[in-house]
Amino acid sequence: MIEPFDVIVPGAGLSTRFSSDTPKQYLKINDQFVIDYSLKLFLNFKECKNIIVAVSKLDTLSDQILKDEKIKIIEGGASRAESVKLSFDWLSSNESSPNTLIHDAARPCLQLNAVKKFLEEFSSSVSTGAIFAVPCGDTLKSSEDGKLINSTVDRSSLWQAQTPQIFKTEQLKQAYMVYEGSFTELTDESSLFDGRKEKISLFKSSQQNLKITFKEDIELAEVILKN
Repeated sequence: MIEPFDVIVPGAGLSTRFSSDTPKQYLKINDQFVIDYSLKLFLNFKECKNIIVAVSKLDTLSDQILKDEKIKIIEGGASRAESVKLSFDWLSSNESSPNTLIHDAARPCLQLNAVKKFLEEFSSSVSTGAIFAVPCGDTLKSSEDGKLINSTVDRSSLWQAQTPQIFKTEQLKQAYMVYEGSFTELTDESSLFDGRKEKISLFKSSQQNLKITFKEDIELAEVILKN
C-alpha cells in the first residue's frame, strides 16, 4: 500500500550550464515539455494529492505545462533549495499530506514501475526518508586545483543521489527548523538529515534516470524515452 504524498517540482532554474535561452525543463522531447513527463507520471498515482511546481518570476512558459487540478504553480526562490522550501511552506499553509516527495524538473526518464516500487517500499518501512541513488561506478579522483590529481577516492561506499526523494512531512519540517546552513549550498533535501538520527534509505536506481544538464543529455533522454 502506498501512503498519500505531495510532490514538489523545483523548476525556477535558469539553466546556466545548458547554454540555451530556453530553460531545460521547457525544452521539448517528442513534442512534449521535459517537465511534463514527470508531471504525467505522478498523476498516475491516486495517492498523489498535490503537485507544486516552483517557477522563476521571469518564467513565461509555465502556463503552457500540463494542466490538472492537482498541479499548482508558485513563484520559486533564487536557488533550487529555496524553491523547494517555498513549495514546502505553501503545502504546510494548506492541507499537506503525510509524505513529501521532491523531484527535479529536468529529470524526465523516470519509470513508472520503479517509482511504484519505491513508494511501496517506503510506505512499508520505518525510514524517515528514501532517495533514488546509484552506486558510483567510475574511479574517483581528488584534485584541489582542478588540474593535478591529489589522490584516488575509495568509491566502495559512495552513491550518487538522484530524485525522487521522499520524506515524512513532519520530520522534514523539523529538519528545516533546525537547519543552520546556507540554502545556496544545499544540493538535495536528504542533506538536511546529515548527522541526525533519522534513517534515510537508498533505493537503487540506474544511470538512465538522468538529469538534463548539458545539451547532449537531451539526445540521450530522447533515446531512453523512446525505449
